[in-house]
Parts: sequence; C-alpha cells; structure tokens
Amino acid sequence: MPETHHRLLNIEQEILTQEENLTQAQRQLDVSALDRIFADDVLFTGVTGEVCGKAAMASEWREGIAHRERLLVRRIILRR
Repeated sequence: MPETHHRLLNIEQEILTQEENLTQAQRQLDVSALDRIFADDVLFTGVTGEVCGKAAMASEWREGIAHRERLLVRRIILRR
C-alpha cells in the first residue's frame, strides 16, 4: 500500500472517530466534551435562522435545554 494512500486512510479514520466523539457528546449532553470539541469562535445557526456563539450554546448545554430527541447520522463520505 503506498504511503500516501495509508496516510489518507488514517486521516479518514481520524475524521470518523472525531465525528463519533461529537455525536456521543451531543447525545449525552457532555458539556466538557462539547467545550473541548468546539472552537471558541464557533457560530451555530438554529432552525429559525438565529445565530449564536459557543457561550450561548454552552449555557444551554449546562441547563440541559439543548438536547436531541433523535440524532440522524448519515454515512460520511470523504472526498479526496
């Protein structure tokens, strides 16, 4: 297996692992994990179009407001 192909497989696996970490943190409302995962300058857009920052979302995470009744995960395809 060429080194470049092997490196791409490792990168792909790391992305999938991090996506799974995010999914689990969101399902469990793991505030410390979500705080680690999201950058301080991240912006979230809600279903109504309202935009808020990490601090506002973290406040909701801590209060248990932000939760998912159902999380649908589709197959992730990485393009090279």
